[in-house]
Amino acid sequence: MESDRSDLVGLVAAVLAVAGALAIGLAHRPPSPQREDQLQAPPANWPRGDIPLQLIELPDSGGYLYNTDPFDPRTLAQRLRDIVASRPEFPRGVYVRVGSHRSEADLQPVLAAAQQAGWRTFDADKSGIPIFHRVPPESLVR
Repeated sequence: MESDRSDLVGLVAAVLAVAGALAIGLAHRPPSPQREDQLQAPPANWPRGDIPLQLIELPDSGGYLYNTDPFDPRTLAQRLRDIVASRPEFPRGVYVRVGSHRSEADLQPVLAAAQQAGWRTFDADKSGIPIFHRVPPESLVR
């Protein structure tokens, strides 16, 4: 009887250890390889001077941020077109930072909207730009 109880305790401990390892592994999963292929660093000759940077973030907590402000990704294409309409010389590149727990499906509306507006998308973390400053939308549209 004592042997059966210790076998059961050992089995329960093993199951809990495996479940804990799986939970930790899922919580710290790396970005998907597809995302890595879709978001690259900007080319070396991409303008880096005194230009306002456009940053889109997909935080792990959910939602979408445009230069730190929450936004609906369905409005992104028009927002980017408005920037170009007011400043045609503006480089058409948007930097994207994706949380490691966000899915590929979360990223797709951003990529589609940028492409629809004629903008290129770059990985913010691979850009080599140390600081992304907030750009008030009213300063971009005259």
